[in-house]
Amino acid sequence: MKLNDIFTLDEYAEAYDYVVAEGYAINEIEQLGGERRFQIVEIPQPTQDELDRREINELKDYLSNTDYVVIKIAEGVATAEDYAEVLVKRAEARARINELG
Repeated sequence: MKLNDIFTLDEYAEAYDYVVAEGYAINEIEQLGGERRFQIVEIPQPTQDELDRREINELKDYLSNTDYVVIKIAEGVATAEDYAEVLVKRAEARARINELG
């Protein structure tokens, strides 16, 4: 088996072992004579938009996970100086989200 090979269900197990070892994927393609066929393909690289969305989601998670800092400061339980580093990173995260969004 190799990249771009076309095969049938009879060869699926062999193809599966190959794609797992080599880091490829299997796509089902058009049937021929009523027989299911598959092709070994490269795993598509994420688009820039997908990468941006992923980064935005990670940044939003960071903001959600550090919301407690802002609440503590607002309630007077802590000061901005206590969490200065977190506040800077939160500001950077919001700026980056605005850049990407």
